[in-house]
Amino acid sequence: MRFENRTGRKPIAKARVIRALRALQSQAIPATLQTILQREPGLAKSSAMLALAQLPSEANVQVRSLPGANGVRQYILATAAQHHGINLDPDTVRFGARAENTLLVILSEHEKEKH
Repeated sequence: MRFENRTGRKPIAKARVIRALRALQSQAIPATLQTILQREPGLAKSSAMLALAQLPSEANVQVRSLPGANGVRQYILATAAQHHGINLDPDTVRFGARAENTLLVILSEHEKEKH
């Protein structure tokens, strides 16, 4: 994952989605678009949707249908996939962890600049 341009809306939106996914998954709350937006109220729905479309290829975020909810997608971090019964190879998990951490560093730097 390369983020030469570490500023701007797209990397920040992706980082906010990752932060929300980590928080939701640590609380055992299914991470759906709705719960992500509730966790990150400053995140625009369109930005969240774009980030969720790109994160599976950029950070190995896993997407599956939420059991019992017709047409609702659940998003799972590569680092939490095994907990959800998804077996990923170690390189895939490492790549996902690296991408998650990179995005969270970008978000941290962005938030420090704002204050």
